Amino acid sequence: AVAVKTGVPSHLGNLALSPRRRLGLWSTTVQCTEEAPRRPPRMRAYRRAATAAPRASVAAAALLSAVLAMAVGCRAQNTTASATPPGTNVDVTPTVTSQVPERFGTQPSARSGQTLVRVDANVTVLFGGLTPGGATNDVWEFRSDSGNWTRLHAGGASPADSPIPTVPPPRVGHSAVVLQSDLWVYGGYNAVEGDRNDVWHFSRSGGTWRQLVPAVGDVVPAPRSGHSAVALDPAGTKFMIFGGNMRNDMWEFDVTTGKWRELMEQMVTSAARGLTHGAGATLTATVMACAALMITL
Repeated sequence: AVAVKTGVPSHLGNLALSPRRRLGLWSTTVQCTEEAPRRPPRMRAYRRAATAAPRASVAAAALLSAVLAMAVGCRAQNTTASATPPGTNVDVTPTVTSQVPERFGTQPSARSGQTLVRVDANVTVLFGGLTPGGATNDVWEFRSDSGNWTRLHAGGASPADSPIPTVPPPRVGHSAVVLQSDLWVYGGYNAVEGDRNDVWHFSRSGGTWRQLVPAVGDVVPAPRSGHSAVALDPAGTKFMIFGGNMRNDMWEFDVTTGKWRELMEQMVTSAARGLTHGAGATLTATVMACAALMITL
């Protein structure tokens, strides 16, 4: 079996505090033991507005969390390929001609969480992302000299009778680089499999995909999304990934050998330690800050 290195230290404990628990730190109020002199109405109103600010911050943060949760829920509703090939719903000028015959006449559908990477000074390649119809896995090329989009691959699913996958599953939050003019995709998320750690190669000249499957016993990065990738030498054979899913490990992949090499392992930072070991200090500092604010008013 492939060894997936998670790199999560055993001493983290309950590091992943829920947003409600973290935000609860701001709900502490301070009771004054001495009766303060009555203030003019305007000062009392100002004081009430100032003391309500932390509560407003909590409400705003809670609302943001709810919106994000709804977005994730919407993302989870449908990640299958649409019956209509992605990107066919928006026509462009019909009088222009394509760089690739029978592949022109549309532009990519609206989306987020996709990748757009540079091939050269004139060409960029787009892959995947979350569209109104769900996550997608289509490939598009844009030429800046003509302002034309060319669809290189319509996406969809692998043939049912294929012994191996021939198309990467739809995804969002993945990473992509270009090496030797071809596209390389790693990881990402969809609602069926969750986070992924697969590597795919797309041939721009042939318009075909192939997956690089790790050998038995190989150590590979943990599945992730929201990470970054870079190819230091576009004419070379290696690319690096960093982070994703609140991680800080770094890996290098060699496309010629299909091997991963860990450059920096997952480590706990001082900020992360503060979530578990510094909760008391954080609460004390919060109370003192609120008290100071009230005194200054």
